Amino acid sequence: MGKSGKKKSKELTDDEVVEAVEDYIYNDDRAEKIFNKFSTKYSNVFKDIPKDLDEAMNGEQKLEYTEVFEAYQEEFEETMEAFLESKGVSAKKFGKILQKKIAESDSDNPNRATHCHWILLATSNYNAFIQVMHAAVHDKL
Repeated sequence: MGKSGKKKSKELTDDEVVEAVEDYIYNDDRAEKIFNKFSTKYSNVFKDIPKDLDEAMNGEQKLEYTEVFEAYQEEFEETMEAFLESKGVSAKKFGKILQKKIAESDSDNPNRATHCHWILLATSNYNAFIQVMHAAVHDKL
């Protein structure tokens, strides 16, 4: 016990941090709830998105699409940061852990950190967001 009389929680290893984030991404429904909230709340912004996905991706897009994407990113990042903090890790430290673990990875056999990094990049990728919003409007995800 520490001086305050509280038990000190065990600090996670780098591998445990990556595993916890990966589990959060794949198995925790908070990220999905954020997207569902955005697809419901902002579906009216995307109601005129062309039905043809190629046209939707390569044609002219409304400024509002970018504004919604930026709001989505901000909320996702806040949720991710809160999750990391609940694990005793700052976003900055997590970034350093990912960099270190990716550097240890073999390019022919990517490790968990590399996969986790790809997934997090996809959540911050505008084109991926537009594709999912397109599907939400036209395919009623």
